[in-house]
Amino acid sequence: SNTTLDFGTHFSCSRTDKNREHCQWTLQNGSNMENYSQTALFTLDEYTLSPYASLSAQLSKKWWLRLGLISDVTWRRNSQASSLWHRTFVTWLPSLHSSFSMNSRHQLSITLNSSVTQPKFGQLNPFEWRVNQKQYVCGNIGLKPEKHYDTRLTYTYDGSLSVSGVVSFGHDIIAQVTSFADGSITTKPENAQNSAEYGLSASYWFNHLSWLTLSVGADGAYARYTTGNPLLDRCAESLQWGLNGYAEFVFNQQRTLTAYVSGTYDGRRKTAVSVVRPQNDVSVGVTGYFLKRNLSVSLSGMSLFASAYRGYGKSGGQRFTFQNRYNYPTLYISVSYKFF
Repeated sequence: SNTTLDFGTHFSCSRTDKNREHCQWTLQNGSNMENYSQTALFTLDEYTLSPYASLSAQLSKKWWLRLGLISDVTWRRNSQASSLWHRTFVTWLPSLHSSFSMNSRHQLSITLNSSVTQPKFGQLNPFEWRVNQKQYVCGNIGLKPEKHYDTRLTYTYDGSLSVSGVVSFGHDIIAQVTSFADGSITTKPENAQNSAEYGLSASYWFNHLSWLTLSVGADGAYARYTTGNPLLDRCAESLQWGLNGYAEFVFNQQRTLTAYVSGTYDGRRKTAVSVVRPQNDVSVGVTGYFLKRNLSVSLSGMSLFASAYRGYGKSGGQRFTFQNRYNYPTLYISVSYKFF
């Protein structure tokens, strides 16, 4: 048949319990000792029902189409000590995938992808943890799910060169918001901002040489972030761009010795919450096949030149800087043997 209808549902449930006690001593004025203890008793129950339906159709030899819709229904209950809180969130997630082949070399396609991300347990836990004498970290029991919608119109030439116009929207984006009051610093996750991005992306894939496969890509967009949070600037606008590349090399005709190098570079990123400095990451690797290709040995150097996650944020008229490192240079060794 040229038309196919798919439908079904996905269901999941989970319970997370947290029972934590913490005791800490600190020095004040170089001599006086202050101690405090904290206890968190928190339970999270979450049920998700996601019915879906999609329709796929081969409208002609050159035109293919698929439409889909998911209804994500999440019921969340949180309990802490004697308090109880529950709420239901309903999110509609449409999708569209269509391609039209003008001939063997030229193709047009359009896609609409949407997704929802539920807050994590640590983001929901409302308990206020005292990190030190002046700093507190707490969750937010009222967080909404984060939604994203991405639309692309793509032209592809000869299966190698692709150019896309991109329009993306984000709603209820979760981010850490810092507030300052009475000499204390409190960091709390909020549905802090919405986003809109309008841009272009291009990629090229090259495989016309027996010893080299190469892919490179670039993207650029005008980004606009807005927020209703009184601690943050109402609007942040910027131009964002990035580059990525991957190359694989084959050193002999038997293709038993290969190597790769990959890298990414993201320019300065500005949102209503923070400004993140440019980020880069480079990885390399080599793989050898032995014993009639039954034995393979791989050696990879991952995140060899990974940058720190650094930048600055503004909140409540205050400016603060951050510099964290999440990726470290890592040597990865893999050995596998195929018996049959």
